[in-house]
Amino acid sequence: MAGTWSPSDSELGVINELVTFSHTVTYADEFATYAVTIVPTETNPNTISINGDTISGYYTDSFPMTIQYLNKSEDYITVTGFSQIDETALDQMISYKASTNLSKVFTYNAIAKNEQGVVVEQKTYTKTVENDWTSGRDSLVYYVGKT
Repeated sequence: MAGTWSPSDSELGVINELVTFSHTVTYADEFATYAVTIVPTETNPNTISINGDTISGYYTDSFPMTIQYLNKSEDYITVTGFSQIDETALDQMISYKASTNLSKVFTYNAIAKNEQGVVVEQKTYTKTVENDWTSGRDSLVYYVGKT
């Protein structure tokens, strides 16, 4: 008899950036509950925490953008996310080009192992982040206010 994954749906939901979430993945069959490890298939923002069978946090800088600002030394600096702006050196915001991507899918492999560390089963989960441009707008307002 095959085991049961929880959650059973491989899509862990759709959210916007900066919205906090948490998912715990389990796997069990008629004989035992197995240890599950979640492994991302790509680099995640440092605001995402993966702790064994649980993934939590919030997504940020998920969509490519171009931001240019002038620092106090009068150098033009170009970055791809608001988190890369050096606030201590910021003098003037010059431009912001938002991403035109509507969404991004993050993929995770859940691996269930028995007590001996042998892989019993695997399942792929996804988490979709929608781009509603609100976080970019709010960040732009924040950084313009700093100048």
